[in-house]
Amino acid sequence: VIHNYVRDNMNWDGNEGIYSTNGIKSAWDKKSGNNAEINLILINLLRDAGLEAYPLLVSTKDNGQVNTLYPFLQQFNNTMACVEIGDKKYILNAADKYNPASLVPYDVLNTQGFIVDNTKGGWINLYDDKDTYKNIVSFFAQITPQDSMTGNVSIYSYDYAKNPRVKKWKEDKSSFINYLTQSYNGLKIGDLAVTGLNKDSDPLSQKFSFSMPVNSSGDYEYFNINLFQGLEKNPFIADERRTDIEFNYKQDFIITGKIFIPDNYQFDALPKNMKMIMPDSSIVLYRLLQADSTSLDFRITLNFGKSYYASSDYPLLQDFYKKLFSALNEQIVIKKKTNS
Repeated sequence: VIHNYVRDNMNWDGNEGIYSTNGIKSAWDKKSGNNAEINLILINLLRDAGLEAYPLLVSTKDNGQVNTLYPFLQQFNNTMACVEIGDKKYILNAADKYNPASLVPYDVLNTQGFIVDNTKGGWINLYDDKDTYKNIVSFFAQITPQDSMTGNVSIYSYDYAKNPRVKKWKEDKSSFINYLTQSYNGLKIGDLAVTGLNKDSDPLSQKFSFSMPVNSSGDYEYFNINLFQGLEKNPFIADERRTDIEFNYKQDFIITGKIFIPDNYQFDALPKNMKMIMPDSSIVLYRLLQADSTSLDFRITLNFGKSYYASSDYPLLQDFYKKLFSALNEQIVIKKKTNS
């Protein structure tokens, strides 16, 4: 409640730093301040409520990693809050209006921060193994005689998948619509309804109708069911990589639904049901397809159990990604029935 109150009533002036410029009383009176002032106000209010709260010196990702062996103040560029309740530490940044109290702020995730306190001061790792990027897509559609796919979609975004979407929706709704459509040629959406914006524990629900063209060649039409997840393009196509790979969080993607086909069409050979596993079991893909004469039921689940890979693992990861995206983008083919 206190965290929400401060982030809702204080406005960040765009300045970063580890100190208060003009004092936190002045910032409170103006309802505006740099990130340190906002979070120091938060810490004072949390302490007044009887909670253990401490200033936390951090270096955001765009500022670079800190040297924990030889720490010096100049390597930090931000002051956040650390709240300790039992054996759980919460990392708070009330200057960010979209990150909930339960999630480590993304811009310091997987880094180290320094608690400023005479007795409990020291380094802590800014990571929670339970937090993930999770997106569930469910859509029901039909292939029309006009060579298009039309239907309805429900997307549920959790944790780190939710935050950037909430920001886009609240700050620029047209940008949010572009975010949904930019990867698909000819995609049109309507009746967009977004809920779950103001309750941190709820997923962000995005529901809309859609239409998009399908490819055709002679008596055949073909389409993809890997939609609305942002998994269209393989990001690892370079032959060499010198830097480590940081996803920053574990990831879960689920795509499920049903597609009906026209009466005068039938399914050609379907992609096979499959399970694809990285050699170290850190990435797992399941694909289940079941069709009858009128429709296709499908479910795809993709789980990333690791958030970090060393650059030496890149050849193995690149080879797996090539096979992974080939499977994700395998086309469903239907063909016109022949007259008997």
